[in-house]
Amino acid sequence: MSPARLSHHSFFADGRWQQTSREITLEPTCDNEDRIVMSLDVNPDTEARLLALAHASGLSVEEFLKEVVEERSRQLHVSASPPLTPLERAAAWRDSVKGLPRTTPLSDEAIGRESIYSERG
Repeated sequence: MSPARLSHHSFFADGRWQQTSREITLEPTCDNEDRIVMSLDVNPDTEARLLALAHASGLSVEEFLKEVVEERSRQLHVSASPPLTPLERAAAWRDSVKGLPRTTPLSDEAIGRESIYSERG
């Protein structure tokens, strides 16, 4: 992805120029890629945090923001799914334990309080 363009938005008030926000524009690398170009207006503090987080992650701002947006959209998609019925949850649990070895249940003595805390006295 090409570097982000950072634009500064300012206005004149109280006899001086004041910075209100910065716009981060993300653009596709090639004309043939099917992507959406987005702009974000962020204040200078947010911009500084984004730059620091991207740098700490070893990513460009574009790559960092892309990862954050993709991860958040996956989370929202999963949480927007309708809840499973009890039968669906039981089937999902059975599928998840397929192939696990069968073991004998622990004895009452093995899970008793005296057995668990015997070393404490």
